[in-house]
Amino acid sequence: MAVYTPSTLITSKAFGNGAGNIATWRYQNTGGAGTFGIARTIVVDTPTAARTVTIQQGATAADTSTQRLLDAYALTANVPYILNAWITIQNNDYLEGFANSTDIVGAAYGYVYA
Repeated sequence: MAVYTPSTLITSKAFGNGAGNIATWRYQNTGGAGTFGIARTIVVDTPTAARTVTIQQGATAADTSTQRLLDAYALTANVPYILNAWITIQNNDYLEGFANSTDIVGAAYGYVYA
């Protein structure tokens, strides 16, 4: 019987600056066929004004506009942005993101379904 196991998909760490650094903040489901990573809560924070974050989910490891969940979303300094959702990451797919500076920190929490 398949089970949902609570998991920290991406530990709290800084986003990469720009799309070329998207691999800095990334989760890839490598659990095999029939498994899913499930992002339930994504938390993003910055101490500085005029910062943006882009988060995406899909099969492509590079920045791809059709995979974006948040596209250059403007953040407020010292106010955590919290995204509560049910984002499924299929086998070999990615949950990833980048920002416009390196002082933006984020984490993703949820489940691994296997």
